Amino acid sequence: MDFSYGGPPVLRGIDQHLPSGATVALVGDHGSGKTTLVKLLCGFHRPTGGTVTVDGTPLTELDAAAWRERVTSAFQDFSRLPFLAREAVGVGDVPRIHDIEQAAEKGGAAQVFARLPEGEQTRLGKALGDGVELSGGRWQKIALSRAFMRPTPLLARFATIRMADLIVVLDGGQIIECGTHAELIDLAGRYARLYDLEASAYQ
Repeated sequence: MDFSYGGPPVLRGIDQHLPSGATVALVGDHGSGKTTLVKLLCGFHRPTGGTVTVDGTPLTELDAAAWRERVTSAFQDFSRLPFLAREAVGVGDVPRIHDIEQAAEKGGAAQVFARLPEGEQTRLGKALGDGVELSGGRWQKIALSRAFMRPTPLLARFATIRMADLIVVLDGGQIIECGTHAELIDLAGRYARLYDLEASAYQ
């Protein structure tokens, strides 16, 4: 699969199977094509070459609204919502905004709640003047838990990538490595170098 915004290709020769139900982490430097690939998988854009398929069916033949209800993502430039901590997770699925326990455990927000002065009832951020500011890693756990609010999430991109079932590494619009965290660390390639550089920022 290829994609271009009208100029040089942003993605080239993408040919990757993503297992059903898997949590997938996309890793790469700024401009490597991560966000574009997610947008293609979500159906926001169509490839300029090749096809995105779901169980062998072209994505363009599926009901777009139904597909988007099943897809969720947590981007690196996630929103830092100035809500109560539990609400900052719950808005990931507004009809279930009060049913956050499973998502909070899975995404790590429960650990964040435990360290807040008023637990999950603590207001986050300084946008409204009275909230508690979090570290980058803790904000990302809130964002990841928000992504897990969807009952059948298919895709998540997050900094705590060791939790992912599959890690896909992009560079220059191409997939250069793919595997589990342990496999890619053993490979000692691009992923291992990026992980060493960024891990300290999310502790």
